[in-house]
Amino acid sequence: MTKSQKRIEEGRPTEAAFALASILEMYACFASGTETRVSRLRPLSQKLPQHPSADHDLFSKIGAAVIADAGDDLPLLGNAAR
Repeated sequence: MTKSQKRIEEGRPTEAAFALASILEMYACFASGTETRVSRLRPLSQKLPQHPSADHDLFSKIGAAVIADAGDDLPLLGNAAR
């Protein structure tokens, strides 16, 4: 039995609505110390199911990246513009 199945059996309502899954997202970032863009994989944010749509999550990531001056998520700005 997986952790998610166990939590559902325990009656956790958020687990039943947003069961944990192993989903990855690919994102573009700059290689350390260079101006070369590379692609990387990371676990999909668990915040995504908490937003009404993927667009809400996208704008949330961009806002957080701008505030934290984290350049890795700023390439998402192009997706937001579309």
